Amino acid sequence: MTDDSKTESFEQVSQTSLLTFSKSAYGMDVNIPKDPEGRIDFKTLGNILFARMEEECIYASYVDPLYGNPSKYEDIDVNSWKYVTNRSGISILNKPEKGSICYCMGRGLVQASLEEVGAVLDDFEQRVKYDEMLKKVESIEVLSKTEKIFYASFSTTRCFKTAEMDFCFYYKFGYINKKFICIAFSIDHPACPPYAYGSRPRGKMLPGTGWLVEEYKSDPQKCIIMQIAHINLTGVPSLFIPQVVREQPLVVKHLISYISRSL
Repeated sequence: MTDDSKTESFEQVSQTSLLTFSKSAYGMDVNIPKDPEGRIDFKTLGNILFARMEEECIYASYVDPLYGNPSKYEDIDVNSWKYVTNRSGISILNKPEKGSICYCMGRGLVQASLEEVGAVLDDFEQRVKYDEMLKKVESIEVLSKTEKIFYASFSTTRCFKTAEMDFCFYYKFGYINKKFICIAFSIDHPACPPYAYGSRPRGKMLPGTGWLVEEYKSDPQKCIIMQIAHINLTGVPSLFIPQVVREQPLVVKHLISYISRSL
């Protein structure tokens, strides 16, 4: 990663008039910053989403007994995060589900530097190498060195039945406060309309979706990797939603294995 790419994510990026926003599709109240001409203000949007991601990871750290600071958090606002279990060294946390909207997190420890982890996460297209649920990813538009619009399709199987869903989303990464953060947030794009790639329902990645990586205080040669999925699974059969909440956090485990093999 060059110094330019570390700072460029916080510079003003050019706006595109091709992007639009359908608020009702999110299933919740979401405000999108716009410029005076009504186009998405990506600089402001990216900074808001970075801050949201960092905030949620701080809240979750208070309830994570493995890699967090869980001492007497009863008197601390944890923003509804709840520790669920430890699976293969990955702390799994979630928030109460609201219909088709789920909110879950995986947290794990990797023997790698911040830059080594960031070099994998800054390229979303590498995710097909370690995420078993990701079946296809395609770059729709390049906004800057640290910002792109992607299409991605996912699928999962339960009881011999398969559920599929796709997303069109804004992806941005950067280094801030000695952390690596990347966020994903669903938008509409004319080059990636719903059902353009088949009959899959179109899901929504909501604020708080993404990755945060920071050095492990007890061992600077290691990093804590945190991944949050805050998604609206409208159109997916309800029996699959609990499975997504259980399995999605394990993408952290698969990423750690991938990084360990690559180093």
